[in-house]
Amino acid sequence: MKRGSLFLGMAVALAGLAALTMLRGFQPEGPQVAVGGSSPPRYQLEGVEWTRLDAQGKPLVHATAATARYYDDRSAQFETLQVQRLGESGPWNLESPSGSMPAGEQRIRLDKPVEMTGKMKSGETVRVDTDSLWVDLEHKEIATEDRVRLTGTNRAARARGMRADWSGTQVKLLNEVEVEYVPQPRG
Repeated sequence: MKRGSLFLGMAVALAGLAALTMLRGFQPEGPQVAVGGSSPPRYQLEGVEWTRLDAQGKPLVHATAATARYYDDRSAQFETLQVQRLGESGPWNLESPSGSMPAGEQRIRLDKPVEMTGKMKSGETVRVDTDSLWVDLEHKEIATEDRVRLTGTNRAARARGMRADWSGTQVKLLNEVEVEYVPQPRG
């Protein structure tokens, strides 16, 4: 009796392990951020400044980097990355000590610490600090899932996650939002 119970217990455990192993193969992969793999860069450029144009020849993104490394898989890594323009007249300036563009993607990741400054359509100057930020070239959006701190003339906000459009008309704080607002005296 004991021998049969032991055999049945081992069979159930092995079946469970086999099922778990099979199911892991069907899980979707998370976002790939690895750049260049283990191969050396194909090109390394120093003092890089570039403007990416849209289909009509209008400026889409203007950026600079102290160093840019391009890899065979069409990924890139940047050092001292600054993005001064998003769209024709976007208000945002982004700065980061490093960044990357994953292979086959139309977005740039800025790495910790990221500083985003600019003016909203209302004219208010704002600053956003976060650990990482994605600049999506296809959707013309700036986004992060990390903690953010937004400061302005008479307000401050903290949240986990943010999305903003390039034109400065919308900044959405996504989760765990805390806002401090001090009304200006009317004169």
